[in-house]
Amino acid sequence: MNEWKLTFDQWDIKDQKAREALCTMGNGYRATRGAFEEATHHDDHYPGTYIAGAYDQCERIIAGETVSHETIVNWPNWLYLTFAMENGQWFSMEQVQVNTYRQELDLQRGVLSRYIHFTEPQGRETILHAIRLVHMKHPHLATLQWTLTPLNWSGRLHVRSALDSGINNENVDRYREMNTKHYRLLDSGFHKEGWLYVVTETLQSHIRLAQGLRTHVTGGHLLLQQNLQEMDRLIEEFVLDIQKQTPLQIVKTVALYHSRDRGISEPLEAVHHSLVSSGSFGQLLRSHHNAWERIWDMTDIRIQNRPEDQLMLRLHLFHLLQTASPHLTERDASLPARGLTGEMYQGHIFWDDVFAFPFLIMRLPKVARAMLLYRSRRQQQAGVQAQQHRHQGIRFPWRSGSDGSEQTPRFQWNSYSGHWIEDYTHLQCHQNAAIVYQIWKYYQATSDLEFLQSHGGRLILQIARFWSSLATFDEKCGRYHIRGVMGPDQFHTGYPDSPTPGLHDNAYTSIMAVWTLQCARHALQTLPDYSRRQLMEILSIDHSDLEHWETITRHMFIPFHEDGLISQFAGYENLEELDVHAYRARYGDIRRYR
Repeated sequence: MNEWKLTFDQWDIKDQKAREALCTMGNGYRATRGAFEEATHHDDHYPGTYIAGAYDQCERIIAGETVSHETIVNWPNWLYLTFAMENGQWFSMEQVQVNTYRQELDLQRGVLSRYIHFTEPQGRETILHAIRLVHMKHPHLATLQWTLTPLNWSGRLHVRSALDSGINNENVDRYREMNTKHYRLLDSGFHKEGWLYVVTETLQSHIRLAQGLRTHVTGGHLLLQQNLQEMDRLIEEFVLDIQKQTPLQIVKTVALYHSRDRGISEPLEAVHHSLVSSGSFGQLLRSHHNAWERIWDMTDIRIQNRPEDQLMLRLHLFHLLQTASPHLTERDASLPARGLTGEMYQGHIFWDDVFAFPFLIMRLPKVARAMLLYRSRRQQQAGVQAQQHRHQGIRFPWRSGSDGSEQTPRFQWNSYSGHWIEDYTHLQCHQNAAIVYQIWKYYQATSDLEFLQSHGGRLILQIARFWSSLATFDEKCGRYHIRGVMGPDQFHTGYPDSPTPGLHDNAYTSIMAVWTLQCARHALQTLPDYSRRQLMEILSIDHSDLEHWETITRHMFIPFHEDGLISQFAGYENLEELDVHAYRARYGDIRRYR
């Protein structure tokens, strides 16, 4: 086993969507799923290109209500590349006999490759070797190379390279009931210097994106080169005569810029400059390898004598680094729950960054800092969220996107029942404690006092103020309670006999609220005197507030079972046990339950 390579040596269309996610290539600025270049969107293939922090919002009437939802956008597909022999059909893996198949994700070099030896129904044998990368040094560039070798035939070959703007957000079945088109085509055409382009704009957020594509074909005898537009595809077509045992090489290079990028005057102009100066495929490959080598020097974790575990660890690191790469330090973005591998959870920011933070703080602290700044920039909206819930301070949402407003959908489509169901996960608020935890751990690891003074201290104190207003005092038992929330266990959203959702005294939430209040005191003690006085004055926090916070930490109610074990939430022990065997007998596949 190679500890750096994830390899698939069998072609299995049923597993293709999962492989496309696993083989996503990205660089922190954008990512592209591992769909085959010739594939178009249908149930077994899903091309997807996503940009960090690029969202769009739209509305739909659900259950009689107008509901808005925000999602990361699937942009025009730059991969599209296909061929046809003589006057035959355009190439498809499903329509040929696959003799040899090997797909390989090289984690060390950041390269996705595919090797196929196939036979057409007419008996023509061909080898296709594809190599793809999304550039780690130059984040606006991506490139791929095809080498086609006819083994037992010579003849005419038609090649099509395209930018496909007919792409929707349809990666997740249950989201297809929502609006799936999130951009409009503004402009497209063929540049006089030999490349094609499309310019699109999101419908609500008005992010304007320009993509430029250059295709080079070498080998064979070129008979015709023409530009076409078919439906939503802008196509460059080549017609060639090729000879048996003589390789034909096709290289596609794409440049991508959008209107929120810094340091550019206009996206399409930036695309032009980037394509002109991009260099050859070999040059791009070498500089890309060098960039990944520097990143792995800072981040690789080695396990001795356990190759399977080593490969799995590096695969997870690879996907983390493709989303939270050094390029993220220049972006207003964070870590979506599924990275940039698809549209699950609509690309929203939850609290998943708390699990990646210990690693990032130690290996890529500037990236960790950038993710905290994503939260800091959204303090004003978090204050609005707190006010809407009649709380003080700031309350960050369970699901965040472009501006930090709550993006948890009111309803979720249940594809099993065929009905819309209410979503109560917005009642979770432990992510606020997670943000404080990340800030404090970042400071402890880096001693970045400037960040604590300018951003972190304010966030910690305002979130502490939120927790203190959320906790209510019960004079009968002399304890503080946190009511009407959800904990990390999303299977428990409320009590069976309650008309309203939410739980009381979730142990994790309450304990982390106490920890946050204690952390606020430590943060104030850490700050220089002038910074502490200034911050308390700006936020109108005085010593009576600090004394109140201390009282809450000493009197927070935490539920226990009779045997002394901490209960998940108040009343948990009174719930009936789920009859798993009867549930399985009734529904069969109960993986969603687990």
